[in-house]
Amino acid sequence: MFRSRSLRMVIVLGMAFLLGLAAAWLGQTDHVVAGTSQTSAPAPAAQAPDNNPADLAAPDAATWVTCTPNNVAAFSNRIHVRCNESYSGIRYFAYPTTNAAAAARYLSLLASAQVAGHTLSILYDPADSSGPAYGCAASDCRPIQAVALN
Repeated sequence: MFRSRSLRMVIVLGMAFLLGLAAAWLGQTDHVVAGTSQTSAPAPAAQAPDNNPADLAAPDAATWVTCTPNNVAAFSNRIHVRCNESYSGIRYFAYPTTNAAAAARYLSLLASAQVAGHTLSILYDPADSSGPAYGCAASDCRPIQAVALN
């Protein structure tokens, strides 16, 4: 159907952009969290949750950081976001495209944040240097464990 890879990439990025715009429009005041599941009972009315991603249970070594996205990209083997901020030299956060559904959810949130001018909360493990397997450089990139659109 498509004769060139670049046309396919433009169409895929265009669709991700449109999905991102829709997600940003729908979630202007709500936090959207991908990559986490919450199965706890509702909090009592006197102690209403504030939906802060930092309150979500994270693996022992993982940490939440705030990212102002300045570049979102989709490659054949990964999607990534580059942040204005640097955390001990880490400025890129990536996710492999081996799980296409999860990569699409992450890409939608990442693109929405960049387009709408929102920040992201990203959960990552500073010691996890498994990213080079899919193009995430060990020197300045870490795998994404979860993303929240702020």
